[in-house]
This record gives sequence, structure tokens and C-alpha cells, in this order.
Amino acid sequence: MVRFELNEATGVIENLSEVLLTREDGTTPITGRPNIPGVDEVPVDLFGNELGYDEFGADLEGVVIADDGSFWMVDEYRPAIYNFDATGQLINSFVAEGTADLAGETAGTYGTETLPAEYSSRRPNRGFEAVALDTDENLLYAFIQTPLANPDRATSNGSDIIRVLGIDPTTGEPVAEYAYLLEDPAQGVRPGGRVDKIGDAIYAGDGKFYVIERDSEVGADAN
Repeated sequence: MVRFELNEATGVIENLSEVLLTREDGTTPITGRPNIPGVDEVPVDLFGNELGYDEFGADLEGVVIADDGSFWMVDEYRPAIYNFDATGQLINSFVAEGTADLAGETAGTYGTETLPAEYSSRRPNRGFEAVALDTDENLLYAFIQTPLANPDRATSNGSDIIRVLGIDPTTGEPVAEYAYLLEDPAQGVRPGGRVDKIGDAIYAGDGKFYVIERDSEVGADAN
């Protein structure tokens, strides 16, 4: 994680600090490699050489800083919710029930299995895209990027419903779940492609969120 400051007058960006992410031992790096052989895509380097998998590897997307200085981040792979302390050391990660079974491993190999099992049916690399901390109720919300492939990809392709999962940040246990309806461009709201993804979200207070939706288009008509 890098903190930087933009001087709007000059356009100069100054790097202020850098925090490297590690596992709970404080030494082993968290990589960007996928987790489970035979389930996730094969990790390769720039030359196409295969790399090893990483049980705690993550394609981290959203980030929020809690009052205690710890970082909450969400991941597209599993999907998973990660909590790091202020130094970047892993405190805990929460994954869907049955994740270890996918690899024939024991529970806990890939994180604490508290999230609903249905979340493993996310489309590949379309896990959690956004995270928001409700500071009024002390609940952490994670937003799935794209409608779940539950029970299949055709269901995801035909759906406009995003799941929003709320957990108790102290235990990782789900305490709330909401259906978020994406905008339907067919209603003539805006031109461009079909909005089928979450881009990001933050807590706005009073039980509300600011949410970015997007399509896959580029140019003036992109949403």
C-alpha cells in the first residue's frame, strides 16, 4: 500500500509512505498469485513461466482504514475479506465456507471460513470489488463485483443483482445481506454499454452508501 499526495497546482505526486503486506507471521509476503490449483487461473510470470500458488494471495481491490489504524481490504479471487494492522501484518482473512474443500485441504488453509458458501460461485476474478465500513453500526460491507454465477454463468449474465454482505468485523460472521439493483440502460437513463459491475463504494453515513457502477465500454459514452 502506498500513500501519496497530489499537488493539484503543479500536478506533482509525492510518495509519502509504503507498507508491505505480510501474513500473520509478519514475514511471508502476501503476493498477487491465485490460491487453489485446479480451481483458480494458473499464475505465470511475464515470460509465461508457471509460478507457485499462494494460499493467502490476493487481487486486492477496495480498501478502508478503521479507527484503530488497521486496513480492511477485499479480494476478487475467492472472494475474501482481509484485515491488516497498521504495519501491513495480516490479522485475519475471511473466506466462504467450503473453500478448503475445493482443494482437499483442512478448513483454515485459505482463511477463516465464515462467509456464506454461495459466494464461492462468483465468476472467476469477479469476487469482492468494494468495501465500506459503517462506522455508525460498526459493520463492514463487501460488494460482489458482478452478479453471482449461482447456479451458472447464464444466471450471472442475465442478472442485474449485486450482493452486499455485512459482517461483524471482530468475528467475520455475516450479520446482514442486501440485494443491490444495477442501473438498467435499457430504460434510457444513459447511453453506452450495459452496467454490470461495481467499481467502488464508501459509507456515506445515515445507513447510506456512495456506489460506483460501470460497464466495459471506453470513450464518451462509457458508464
